[in-house]
Amino acid sequence: MAAGLKQALATWDLEESKLVCITTDNAADVILAAELNGWMRLQGFGHRLHLAVERAMK
Repeated sequence: MAAGLKQALATWDLEESKLVCITTDNAADVILAAELNGWMRLQGFGHRLHLAVERAMK
């Protein structure tokens, strides 16, 4: 997956050197891919809000 994300950047003509961070959910494979590529990861607000509401409803 890490290589696939790098390939996506190249396909879209985006320079990895200009990448600030990527927005992800908490999927372990995406977290690992970001770490392997040395990219900063930011969790998506919508996903975190959904998790908080789910926990509050229990």
